[in-house]
Amino acid sequence: MAGGTDKTLAIERRRECRVPVQIPMLVRGRDRNGAWFEERTFVQNLSSEGAAFTTLTPLEMGASILVSIPATQPGEPGTDFSTKARIVYSKSGKDVHETTIGVKFTGSRFQRSSVSVWA
Repeated sequence: MAGGTDKTLAIERRRECRVPVQIPMLVRGRDRNGAWFEERTFVQNLSSEGAAFTTLTPLEMGASILVSIPATQPGEPGTDFSTKARIVYSKSGKDVHETTIGVKFTGSRFQRSSVSVWA
């Protein structure tokens, strides 16, 4: 188009739609400084490919973490679904210390486990 501006539209790259939810989740791994962390938070949206949540822990893009979502009652042995995930999205949250994180699941799709699968 002569004389026009070239506007590029953002294209949704996910293969599946994420469903808005409010589910408790445990996130574990290494923070931006390499220190071990464990934080309880809530899933904001979820699909079989990934999830989004907010965190107070500074995390690095591309980092691997472990996410666990309780299947029934918290604290009951063997009821969590856990998988490894890679951080693919990071955006400052409403609070100055809060970050919204998007992850792509990289481990087995929510394998039922009663023990940590973090390596």
